[in-house]
Amino acid sequence: MQLATMPLDRVPVASLDLETTGLRARTDRIVQIGAIRSDDAVPLFAALVRPGVPIPVTSTRIHRIDDEMVAGADEFPMVLPRLRTQIGGHLILGYNIGFDLAVLEAEAERHGVEWSWSAALCLRQLATCLLGTETMMMLGDLEALATHCQVPVVDRHAALGDAAITLAV
Repeated sequence: MQLATMPLDRVPVASLDLETTGLRARTDRIVQIGAIRSDDAVPLFAALVRPGVPIPVTSTRIHRIDDEMVAGADEFPMVLPRLRTQIGGHLILGYNIGFDLAVLEAEAERHGVEWSWSAALCLRQLATCLLGTETMMMLGDLEALATHCQVPVVDRHAALGDAAITLAV
């Protein structure tokens, strides 16, 4: 059964999050990928990624990943097939997922590898529809939304931690 025809409560979901070298989707690089599926709610995929460029200190301050940590990690073309195997056939969920998908697309293009997904849902957009624009503007980010929804915030700004928070919300 395809995702489009599946009852909503049976749609397999994979919550996905990336940590990157910055906030420019077309030019910044992935340093960490985390994903967790709704069907088993256990960490599904977590990988550091060697970006091939230095990680700016401003980014390291946020996600605590530095050049030394990724020095022995695989580069994106080696990580992508493993990710694709784990999340294929799932609706991809993420907070501001458009950014993550744009970064994945840019990385795939840069490395000459194929990347596609079947469907995606942005938690930020969904929360805006449910809570209203004004409430979401006051909340501002994933951590505030999680607190609002009484979801514990653990391991914030780590890809797997943010994916788990997103799925829990």
